[in-house]
Amino acid sequence: MLIAKKRDRGAHMTSSYIFSANDAIANLDVVLAGVLVGWTGLGRFTLVIGATIDVVVLHGARRILHFGRHAHSRHQWTSAPGRRPPAR
Repeated sequence: MLIAKKRDRGAHMTSSYIFSANDAIANLDVVLAGVLVGWTGLGRFTLVIGATIDVVVLHGARRILHFGRHAHSRHQWTSAPGRRPPAR
């Protein structure tokens, strides 16, 4: 992934990496659910995979919020070229 190389360049890049990784996992889970339902004919797999996706997304959201609070409290700001970081 392209974001993985730059995930240490600030809170926004780290949160983008976490979000993208969660999205990839969720997409793979949806494909897996489709294969399992098609193979077995049982719709229960969609509930199990859906619950798994819920856990992954909620865990990722918790990680993003935790990292954001940590970065904010330590003033780990990044700025675009030509801009000054926020005053302390």
